[in-house]
Amino acid sequence: MKTRKAGDQTRVARRDFIHTTGAAIGVSSLMAALAHASPITKTSPEKDSLMGANERSPGPHSAQKAPMDVHPGWVRSGYDDTAGPKAYYINLEAKPGKGDLVEQFLSDILAGVEQEPGTGPWFGCRFSETTFGIFEAFPDTAARNAHGVGPGGRNFLRSAELADMLAYPAHLYRLDVMFGKYNVMFGKKVVSG
Repeated sequence: MKTRKAGDQTRVARRDFIHTTGAAIGVSSLMAALAHASPITKTSPEKDSLMGANERSPGPHSAQKAPMDVHPGWVRSGYDDTAGPKAYYINLEAKPGKGDLVEQFLSDILAGVEQEPGTGPWFGCRFSETTFGIFEAFPDTAARNAHGVGPGGRNFLRSAELADMLAYPAHLYRLDVMFGKYNVMFGKKVVSG
């Protein structure tokens, strides 16, 4: 664990779970690594809860300088210019006492995702009382982009709610899915319909 100064805030950087040099990682590596993910936390929660565009949010960071889109309540980083299966890993850090609101937000996203034929698998995850994540996969870039404007992705337009419940803007990481095991889910065989 390393401690470093960032302005007048002390940040504690914990284990980074990206094991590659780029933004692309395998699904099995991602799922195994999620268990070890820890956020970078601010020690001054009374400060402005939404960071500026130049501050790093909790979560994985590529060694490469990936393009970043900044929006009210969320940021998106990574590349969108290669063929093949795609995914998002989304990191959400709730303000203290707001975890239930983030859990409901994830449930709202799932309700929208259920209407999106190109989205799945989809997982809403809780790492701690305040740290949440989403892993969602897509067959290609077109499906990932359709999700962004679809019933699930549109939840991220609720910027006032995001500002109220999140300690940092949600960070959406674009991923390339390199490898995966698709025929078993939670110990049960998946049958194509």
